[in-house]
Amino acid sequence: MFEERHRPVRWVDPPIEVRVLAARLWSPQRLGWGSDTALWQRSAGLRIEEEIPGRLEELVITSVGDVVARVRFAPLIGRVRSSENMLLPWGTWVPMAEMDARRLRGLVLEFGIDRDL
Repeated sequence: MFEERHRPVRWVDPPIEVRVLAARLWSPQRLGWGSDTALWQRSAGLRIEEEIPGRLEELVITSVGDVVARVRFAPLIGRVRSSENMLLPWGTWVPMAEMDARRLRGLVLEFGIDRDL
């Protein structure tokens, strides 16, 4: 069996508080979205303008060496917060505190990845 350092998953305990950058996850697909999208859809749709607080609970390395994170967060859909637990690519979330950013870097280094993340 693989040693712990060779496993592709790292639980983050305690979780790291992050901000999910919704517009990077679900960016508008067309330039004219404002004029083409009905007002009721715009007001009731998933809010992509905001940064959503979340908790990074797990790091995963993909088969090609990318780092993704399991993040629990609650995006606003209309006036209701949804509860999501998703694997999100690097760059779609950021740690809220500098201390957590340093801790995150240490966790990534444990995978043997030493590149500018």
